[in-house]
Amino acid sequence: MSWRIESTLLHGNASLNGVRDRGVRLAKGLEPAFLAFGRARNNLDKLLSGDALCVTTGQQPGLLSGPVMTIHKALATAALAERCSEALNKHVVPVFWVAGDDHDFAESNHLHLISNTNEVERIELRSRPDDASAVPLYREKLGQDIVKVFDRVRALSPDTEFRDAQLEKFATHYVSERDFATAFAGTMAELLGEFGIVVFQPYMPEAKTAFVPTVESALAGATGINEALIRRS
Repeated sequence: MSWRIESTLLHGNASLNGVRDRGVRLAKGLEPAFLAFGRARNNLDKLLSGDALCVTTGQQPGLLSGPVMTIHKALATAALAERCSEALNKHVVPVFWVAGDDHDFAESNHLHLISNTNEVERIELRSRPDDASAVPLYREKLGQDIVKVFDRVRALSPDTEFRDAQLEKFATHYVSERDFATAFAGTMAELLGEFGIVVFQPYMPEAKTAFVPTVESALAGATGINEALIRRS
Protein backbone atom coordinates (compact mmCIF):
# COMPACT_ATOMS: atom_id res chain seq x y z
CA MET A 1 0.00 0.00 0.00
CA SER A 2 1.40 3.41 -0.94
CA TRP A 3 0.80 6.68 0.93
CA ARG A 4 0.62 9.93 -0.98
CA ILE A 5 -0.38 13.44 0.01
CA GLU A 6 -1.93 15.42 -2.82
CA SER A 7 -2.72 19.09 -3.25
CA THR A 8 -6.27 20.15 -3.99
CA LEU A 9 -7.41 22.83 -6.38
CA LEU A 10 -7.08 25.96 -4.24
CA HIS A 11 -5.51 28.45 -6.64
CA GLY A 12 -5.86 26.75 -10.00
CA ASN A 13 -2.24 25.60 -10.16
CA ALA A 14 -2.36 22.35 -8.19
CA SER A 15 -1.84 19.15 -10.14
CA LEU A 16 -4.80 16.76 -10.23
CA ASN A 17 -3.18 14.33 -12.65
CA GLY A 18 -4.33 10.80 -11.98
CA VAL A 19 -7.07 11.81 -9.57
CA ARG A 20 -10.01 11.70 -12.00
CA ASP A 21 -9.83 7.95 -12.59
CA ARG A 22 -9.01 6.84 -9.07
CA GLY A 23 -12.42 5.23 -8.43
CA VAL A 24 -11.83 3.71 -5.00
CA ARG A 25 -14.92 1.97 -3.60
CA LEU A 26 -15.64 2.39 0.10
CA ALA A 27 -15.43 -0.60 2.41
CA LYS A 28 -18.52 -2.79 2.43
CA GLY A 29 -20.85 -2.11 5.34
CA LEU A 30 -19.55 1.40 5.99
CA GLU A 31 -22.85 3.18 5.26
CA PRO A 32 -24.08 3.30 8.92
CA ALA A 33 -21.08 5.49 9.77
CA PHE A 34 -22.38 8.27 7.48
CA LEU A 35 -25.15 10.83 8.00
CA ALA A 36 -26.79 12.73 5.15
CA PHE A 37 -29.77 15.08 4.93
CA GLY A 38 -31.39 16.61 1.84
CA ARG A 39 -28.99 17.14 -1.07
CA ALA A 40 -26.29 15.28 0.81
CA ARG A 41 -28.26 12.02 0.48
CA ASN A 42 -27.62 11.91 -3.27
CA ASN A 43 -23.95 12.67 -2.64
CA LEU A 44 -23.70 9.80 -0.18
CA ASP A 45 -25.28 7.40 -2.67
CA LYS A 46 -22.67 8.39 -5.27
CA LEU A 47 -19.86 8.03 -2.74
CA LEU A 48 -21.00 4.57 -1.66
CA SER A 49 -21.39 3.41 -5.26
CA GLY A 50 -17.83 4.36 -6.13
CA ASP A 51 -18.96 6.93 -8.70
CA ALA A 52 -17.48 9.91 -6.86
CA LEU A 53 -14.35 11.27 -5.22
CA CYS A 54 -14.39 13.33 -2.05
CA VAL A 55 -12.69 16.20 -0.26
CA THR A 56 -12.74 16.25 3.51
CA THR A 57 -12.50 18.50 6.50
CA GLY A 58 -13.41 17.89 10.12
CA GLN A 59 -13.51 19.07 13.69
CA GLN A 60 -13.88 17.70 17.19
CA PRO A 61 -17.47 17.82 18.50
CA GLY A 62 -18.66 21.17 19.83
CA LEU A 63 -21.53 22.33 22.00
CA LEU A 64 -24.56 23.31 19.88
CA SER A 65 -22.44 23.00 16.70
CA GLY A 66 -19.31 24.56 18.19
CA PRO A 67 -17.47 27.72 17.05
CA VAL A 68 -18.32 29.55 13.84
CA MET A 69 -15.04 28.38 12.29
CA THR A 70 -16.43 24.83 12.24
CA ILE A 71 -19.31 25.85 9.99
CA HIS A 72 -16.93 27.92 7.86
CA LYS A 73 -14.58 24.95 7.35
CA ALA A 74 -17.47 22.77 6.24
CA LEU A 75 -18.85 25.36 3.79
CA ALA A 76 -15.36 26.00 2.39
CA THR A 77 -15.03 22.27 1.74
CA ALA A 78 -18.35 22.27 -0.12
CA ALA A 79 -17.07 25.13 -2.30
CA LEU A 80 -13.80 23.28 -2.92
CA ALA A 81 -15.67 20.11 -3.88
CA GLU A 82 -17.69 22.10 -6.41
CA ARG A 83 -14.52 23.55 -7.97
CA CYS A 84 -12.88 20.14 -8.12
CA SER A 85 -16.00 18.66 -9.73
CA GLU A 86 -15.77 21.28 -12.48
CA ALA A 87 -12.03 20.79 -12.98
CA LEU A 88 -12.23 16.99 -13.08
CA ASN A 89 -15.59 16.67 -14.78
CA LYS A 90 -16.40 14.10 -12.11
CA HIS A 91 -18.63 14.19 -9.05
CA VAL A 92 -16.71 15.26 -5.92
CA VAL A 93 -18.43 15.01 -2.54
CA PRO A 94 -17.68 17.23 0.48
CA VAL A 95 -17.30 15.11 3.63
CA PHE A 96 -17.18 16.42 7.19
CA TRP A 97 -15.28 14.13 9.58
CA VAL A 98 -16.48 14.25 13.22
CA ALA A 99 -13.45 13.64 15.46
CA GLY A 100 -15.46 11.88 18.16
CA ASP A 101 -12.44 9.95 19.45
CA ASP A 102 -11.06 13.26 20.75
CA HIS A 103 -11.05 13.29 24.57
CA ASP A 104 -10.22 16.96 25.21
CA PHE A 105 -13.46 17.77 26.98
CA ALA A 106 -12.24 21.20 28.09
CA GLU A 107 -12.13 22.34 24.45
CA SER A 108 -15.61 21.05 23.63
CA ASN A 109 -17.67 21.58 26.77
CA HIS A 110 -18.58 25.23 26.22
CA LEU A 111 -19.73 27.86 23.75
CA HIS A 112 -19.47 31.63 23.47
CA LEU A 113 -22.25 33.91 22.28
CA ILE A 114 -22.89 37.63 22.04
CA SER A 115 -25.67 38.33 24.53
CA ASN A 116 -28.64 40.65 24.31
CA THR A 117 -26.54 43.20 26.26
CA ASN A 118 -23.76 42.95 23.63
CA GLU A 119 -21.41 41.07 25.95
CA VAL A 120 -19.50 37.89 25.10
CA GLU A 121 -20.87 35.18 27.37
CA ARG A 122 -19.36 31.76 28.05
CA ILE A 123 -21.80 28.89 28.62
CA GLU A 124 -20.37 25.61 29.88
CA LEU A 125 -21.96 22.18 29.96
CA ARG A 126 -19.81 21.02 32.89
CA SER A 127 -16.15 20.39 33.77
CA ARG A 128 -14.24 17.17 34.31
CA PRO A 129 -12.14 16.75 37.46
CA ASP A 130 -8.42 17.00 36.78
CA ASP A 131 -7.97 13.33 37.71
CA ALA A 132 -10.90 12.09 35.58
CA SER A 133 -10.41 9.44 32.92
CA ALA A 134 -9.78 10.71 29.39
CA VAL A 135 -13.08 9.45 27.99
CA PRO A 136 -13.52 10.06 24.23
CA LEU A 137 -16.39 12.35 23.34
CA TYR A 138 -18.36 9.58 21.65
CA ARG A 139 -18.65 7.95 25.09
CA GLU A 140 -19.45 11.16 26.98
CA LYS A 141 -23.19 11.47 27.61
CA LEU A 142 -24.58 14.99 27.65
CA GLY A 143 -26.72 14.32 30.73
CA GLN A 144 -29.22 16.69 32.30
CA ASP A 145 -26.66 19.52 32.15
CA ILE A 146 -27.72 20.12 28.55
CA VAL A 147 -31.09 21.42 29.79
CA LYS A 148 -29.30 24.19 31.70
CA VAL A 149 -27.31 25.08 28.57
CA PHE A 150 -30.50 25.66 26.57
CA ASP A 151 -31.97 27.70 29.42
CA ARG A 152 -28.88 29.91 29.52
CA VAL A 153 -28.81 30.40 25.76
CA ARG A 154 -32.46 31.45 25.74
CA ALA A 155 -31.94 33.82 28.65
CA LEU A 156 -28.84 35.48 27.19
CA SER A 157 -29.47 35.59 23.45
CA PRO A 158 -31.53 38.22 21.58
CA ASP A 159 -35.12 37.22 20.87
CA THR A 160 -34.88 37.21 17.07
CA GLU A 161 -37.10 35.53 14.49
CA PHE A 162 -34.43 32.83 14.09
CA ARG A 163 -33.59 31.91 17.67
CA ASP A 164 -36.39 29.60 18.76
CA ALA A 165 -36.53 27.66 15.49
CA GLN A 166 -32.78 27.08 15.56
CA LEU A 167 -32.79 26.03 19.21
CA GLU A 168 -35.55 23.55 18.41
CA LYS A 169 -33.31 21.99 15.75
CA PHE A 170 -30.44 21.76 18.22
CA ALA A 171 -32.75 20.26 20.83
CA THR A 172 -33.62 17.30 18.57
CA HIS A 173 -29.96 16.25 18.65
CA TYR A 174 -28.58 17.55 21.95
CA VAL A 175 -30.60 15.43 24.36
CA SER A 176 -29.50 14.15 27.76
CA GLU A 177 -29.16 10.46 26.85
CA ARG A 178 -27.10 11.10 23.71
CA ASP A 179 -23.32 11.23 23.59
CA PHE A 180 -21.48 14.43 22.67
CA ALA A 181 -20.18 13.23 19.29
CA THR A 182 -23.48 11.81 18.04
CA ALA A 183 -25.35 14.98 19.01
CA PHE A 184 -22.80 17.10 17.15
CA ALA A 185 -22.80 14.83 14.09
CA GLY A 186 -26.57 14.92 13.77
CA THR A 187 -26.62 18.70 14.12
CA MET A 188 -23.94 19.19 11.48
CA ALA A 189 -25.64 16.79 9.08
CA GLU A 190 -28.95 18.63 9.37
CA LEU A 191 -27.41 22.11 9.14
CA LEU A 192 -25.17 21.30 6.18
CA GLY A 193 -27.22 18.80 4.20
CA GLU A 194 -28.62 21.47 1.86
CA PHE A 195 -25.03 22.24 0.80
CA GLY A 196 -24.45 18.59 -0.10
CA ILE A 197 -22.13 17.92 2.85
CA VAL A 198 -21.99 14.31 4.08
CA VAL A 199 -21.04 13.73 7.73
CA PHE A 200 -18.74 10.82 8.67
CA GLN A 201 -18.63 9.29 12.16
CA PRO A 202 -15.29 7.44 12.42
CA TYR A 203 -16.02 6.27 15.97
CA MET A 204 -18.84 3.98 14.77
CA PRO A 205 -18.09 0.22 14.94
CA GLU A 206 -18.45 -0.11 11.16
CA ALA A 207 -15.80 2.55 10.62
CA LYS A 208 -13.37 1.15 13.18
CA THR A 209 -13.65 -2.27 11.57
CA ALA A 210 -12.93 -0.81 8.14
CA PHE A 211 -9.89 1.06 9.50
CA VAL A 212 -8.07 -2.05 10.73
CA PRO A 213 -6.05 -2.86 7.56
CA THR A 214 -5.07 0.79 7.10
CA VAL A 215 -3.99 1.19 10.73
CA GLU A 216 -1.96 -2.03 10.56
CA SER A 217 -0.29 -0.85 7.35
CA ALA A 218 0.45 2.57 8.89
CA LEU A 219 2.06 0.99 11.94
CA ALA A 220 4.19 -1.30 9.78
CA GLY A 221 5.32 1.60 7.59
CA ALA A 222 5.47 4.27 10.30
CA THR A 223 9.09 5.23 9.64
CA GLY A 224 8.55 5.88 5.93
CA ILE A 225 5.30 7.75 6.55
CA ASN A 226 6.97 9.98 9.14
CA GLU A 227 9.85 10.75 6.77
CA ALA A 228 7.39 11.61 3.98
CA LEU A 229 5.48 13.98 6.28
CA ILE A 230 8.69 15.70 7.34
CA ARG A 231 9.71 16.19 3.70
CA ARG A 232 6.27 17.51 2.84
CA SER A 233 6.14 19.99 5.72
